Amino acid sequence: MSSGGGGIRRLEEKLKSCIASDSFYETHQLYTTLYHRYNARQKLAEARKLVTSGAKLLFEKKQPESAAHLSLLYVESLEKNQPKVTEDDIEIIKELHNLMPSTLAELETFTLRVSRWSANCAASPKTGDRRIRQCFAVSYWKKKMYGEARQEFLYSNDGIQFGNMLQEFACLHGFPNEIDLFIAQAVLQLLCIRCENAAHDCFISYTKFHPGLSHGPPFEQPLINFVSFLLLAVKEGKLVVFEILCDKYQFVLQRDVMYFDYLEKIGYAYFGVEKPFTQDKPDLFENLMHSLFEDNGNDDVSEIQNQSMTVEDLD
Repeated sequence: MSSGGGGIRRLEEKLKSCIASDSFYETHQLYTTLYHRYNARQKLAEARKLVTSGAKLLFEKKQPESAAHLSLLYVESLEKNQPKVTEDDIEIIKELHNLMPSTLAELETFTLRVSRWSANCAASPKTGDRRIRQCFAVSYWKKKMYGEARQEFLYSNDGIQFGNMLQEFACLHGFPNEIDLFIAQAVLQLLCIRCENAAHDCFISYTKFHPGLSHGPPFEQPLINFVSFLLLAVKEGKLVVFEILCDKYQFVLQRDVMYFDYLEKIGYAYFGVEKPFTQDKPDLFENLMHSLFEDNGNDDVSEIQNQSMTVEDLD
């Protein structure tokens, strides 16, 4: 055994002794030292395993700052040595994020660095691995950090849980007249990033579970009706429907100036137009409304009306 190997063995024995005696400062320092020793000897997997176990231990012992530092060493190892996202890494990342208290300053740093690392991995979207971002979204949701959860859900491709989180967020922190705003912004943003399936699932989940909404369409809120028709127009690729909707619903779209920016992006992405069409077509609009609400066996309408019954209940 080389002197280097013997030195590592002695540090490992000392670490066990410090853990047994609840000497947390020394324990943290020894985990850090051993991490660097393992890396120097190219024991990369062992180094990650070491700081992962150390972080879990220190979280359990109510030493969150020390645990967070070891968690960030784990991320450092991923950044330097791991070019792809593995299922094992996702599970570790999920567990560490769940263990971090909402008040911990390093929580945001951990989230951002992991997302950036995953975005640079092979076959990952530029916004980061969707499975990881879904783990972060659920973790933030459990911590009641709704704003952060919303941002992560946006890039998670999990529209069902996104919608359920939003309805909880709206019920706890929104005013009654804001029910439509929570879902409208989410759906428009999802469509802007070409996540139409997640947008559809988010809308159905939100409108199914929110206690303040009647079953529709039609809904009592014009803005929610607009979103419902917009999803149908996107699904069917019907430019004329998109144009009419943007024209006839301007009175509700003016509630948020960002809606028009979103719709310009949606119009370009799905219909190849630079900005929403705004000319008057009252007769065509009346015919559209009649055909959408009339119970005449139209497949598109029947599907939208029955979608709330096809979404699986959330755990």
